[in-house]
Amino acid sequence: MPDVVVWPVLDAMLECLITTFEAEEKPPGVIRHHWGSGTAVPQISPDGLRNECCEGLAWVRVAELYPSGNDQLTPYASASSCFADPAVPIEIGAVRCWPTAGEFATAEDWASTTYDCAQDAAALRRAVQCCFLPGNASRWQVVVGRWRPVGVSGQCVGGVLPLIVSPNVVECCPTGETS
Repeated sequence: MPDVVVWPVLDAMLECLITTFEAEEKPPGVIRHHWGSGTAVPQISPDGLRNECCEGLAWVRVAELYPSGNDQLTPYASASSCFADPAVPIEIGAVRCWPTAGEFATAEDWASTTYDCAQDAAALRRAVQCCFLPGNASRWQVVVGRWRPVGVSGQCVGGVLPLIVSPNVVECCPTGETS
């Protein structure tokens, strides 16, 4: 049976990220799914000629999954055969290359990088607004978290925006089985 909880949320958010960033003056070169704990780690080609961070990297990843059952989408334990009202905390983020590698960055270098990161943060907010909020209230329930900066790490700076999404579906055990 295909996943009706996590994948639809991740895929919808990725499509919204792509659409939103396509309208930006300087979109990230790589927009993708990410799996794992923590901020997406940019890939660097073995020859060092390609660095996702320096191309600009945006991602969506699942952070957790739990049953909820309340408007705040906080964890709620229930003893039934169904995983009712699942909440899917996800993270969307974007990083860019820090201004210089091996040299001191100038104030202008940092101003340019800060501008790019601020534009990315605004694009992340717009992607959430366009994807989950107006007109989609019957399909999604969303709690938007606090955007926070990330980096300097691995030549990357940027930020992440956590969300908790409930896709308003219920997963039950097949007939005749109990959890």
